[in-house]
Amino acid sequence: MKKIVSILAVFMAVVLVSLTACTPSTQNSSSEEHVCEFNWVETKAVTCYENGKESLKCEGCGAVKETRTIISNGHDFGEWYETKPATCKEEGEQYKDCKNCDFFDTRMIPVIDHDYTHDLQVVYEPTCYEEGEGIAYCVCGASKTVVLEMIDHEYEDGFCVMCGGTEYSLYEIIDGFLYFGEYPQTIKADSVTITETVNEKGYYLGSDNEWYAKVAATPYGSGYTFTNSATIYGKVYYFKVEPIKWQILSQEGDTISVVCASIIANKRYDNSNNNYANSEIRAWLNNEFYNTAFSDLQKQLIITTEVDNSEQSTGYSTNQYACENTYDKVYLLSYQEAYAMDRSTTGRSKARERITSDYARATGVYMNTTSNYGNGWWWFRCHDSNSYNAHGVGYNGNIDTVKLVNYLPGGVVPALQIRLVATNE
Repeated sequence: MKKIVSILAVFMAVVLVSLTACTPSTQNSSSEEHVCEFNWVETKAVTCYENGKESLKCEGCGAVKETRTIISNGHDFGEWYETKPATCKEEGEQYKDCKNCDFFDTRMIPVIDHDYTHDLQVVYEPTCYEEGEGIAYCVCGASKTVVLEMIDHEYEDGFCVMCGGTEYSLYEIIDGFLYFGEYPQTIKADSVTITETVNEKGYYLGSDNEWYAKVAATPYGSGYTFTNSATIYGKVYYFKVEPIKWQILSQEGDTISVVCASIIANKRYDNSNNNYANSEIRAWLNNEFYNTAFSDLQKQLIITTEVDNSEQSTGYSTNQYACENTYDKVYLLSYQEAYAMDRSTTGRSKARERITSDYARATGVYMNTTSNYGNGWWWFRCHDSNSYNAHGVGYNGNIDTVKLVNYLPGGVVPALQIRLVATNE
């Protein structure tokens, strides 16, 4: 009997303990029951060097349901701080601290480039047409040679007061020819239409934005054609105002002597005599042609030339009709100067042949219509051995041909000298 009572006491103690311990939350609750509430609790702190741990643990009874590892992210650094600046001679140094421990890191800063703005010694000054040179210094004493940029031109009335260069491009030299001034030359293309806009020179604006001269044609011969093969009739035509092409005869320093590469117009030499100083053609060259063909700035480049009108210049040993020298902006070549274009011969010469412009053909110039089609006869300024003749160059380049001074179909081949200058390009 005592044995049975002892076993029963043990059983009751077990049941009592079971009823007061935590049970799953799905069990029916009673005042003696405890429901576990699990939360993650750090069991080992994470550091910069080691992983940490945390457990899913009941705060009431301490039961652990799950454990996991917290991965260490290493050091958490702040910004880099400079402890020693880098120079052009020595490396610099920087450091940064870990926010979570007393660890810090350092690094070296490479040597920096020299700063050559400390001082500048000018070897020679730059100009508006040439770069200069200098020696730039760093604070450490290092130096290097530097190029000093050209300075700007200082223009006054279109010319630079320092170098004499022009504000605008007043001429071009292409393939050995000078392009300088403008004059009507080529017949208008059929695709171009003429507007009602007229400039101060009486030229009409074309649909191609170019200027055109209006001419009522009076060709010297019947059956003449333009360079586009169209027959020239006595009607109104328009001719494009284009840069004048000049053949370079010589150059000395910045002075260049040129002669027109084509017959650009036709004029008689004079009405009655061959005195070049008083001739109509000289007056036309230095007034109407000069003022029409060249801008005000271009005129400043044209040199007033002392024109040799001596007996020797005429090709004769003596010539009573030789006149005094003249001082001209534009002139005709002399016999001597025309001969110098091809000293191998005084007869036919390709060097002296000149093609007539479309404009000159429409205004009445003579031109050849056979083997040298389009070539014309042109004046030079030499006097003949009588007062009513003057010399010129034939369509085939023959230098020794003569016409009456009032020969209207004679071609004009101007010559001049200009001063070459720097341009702002």
